[in-house]
Amino acid sequence: MIRVNKVKQAAINRYKVYGFVLSWPAPQMVEILGTLGMDYVQIDGEHGLFSLEDVENTCRAAELYGMTPIARIPNINSSTILQYIDRGVKGIIAPHISNAQQAKQVADAAYFGPIGDRSLGSARGAGFQLWEEDGREYYAESNKQMMVGVMIEDREGMDKIDEIMAVPGIDFLYIGMNDFSQGLGYPGEPDHPEVLKARQYLFDRVHAAGKLMREDIVVEISSAKLVTAGAKKVLEAKAKDLAARAAAEPVAEVN
Repeated sequence: MIRVNKVKQAAINRYKVYGFVLSWPAPQMVEILGTLGMDYVQIDGEHGLFSLEDVENTCRAAELYGMTPIARIPNINSSTILQYIDRGVKGIIAPHISNAQQAKQVADAAYFGPIGDRSLGSARGAGFQLWEEDGREYYAESNKQMMVGVMIEDREGMDKIDEIMAVPGIDFLYIGMNDFSQGLGYPGEPDHPEVLKARQYLFDRVHAAGKLMREDIVVEISSAKLVTAGAKKVLEAKAKDLAARAAAEPVAEVN
């Protein structure tokens, strides 16, 4: 059985889903957040420390709680994309897409024909080939539940946005603001007026074409920020406690 891709369905039906970005292998965190009703988890395979075994275990944990596992991949090599999909990932986010050829390479690797030319293996991403339905039905349903997002992170990608959008199989576009600002000549300045102007240009261009930006369909938080938010609450309580202790009578030291 091919599970419903909640992010893909959000793109088709134009509503938002809620999830988080996992920057390090932590299936237990996926389970904890899964109990809260998150819709998806995004594995950061580009900057995170994930082996393929970690990716597969993260997918298992997500599926147990009805979450869709998607991943930002480390590169757009077809073999890399296939390895992630074979582990169970249902959505590919491709970094540093600058032209239509690169976007098509990603779509070709993610989808079976007639959209692409994805290879079929016997890994868990293909249900270990234990499915009994007609192969054509399986291929079609797999394509229906696969999702592809591409990241625009430099000036060439901005200049070629129209041809990138025209590639079949691309569900949404995504601006990586830190790399994008660097690509425009403003490293470390994602809030620079020229960077924000370029970002708005891309949003307007994509929406005018009837396409979607990432922000149109997903709301997410970093797992690291979730951890630090909880830690800050504890440390705020500690600071209040220390202040109260300092205002009280000095406590005799133990010799």
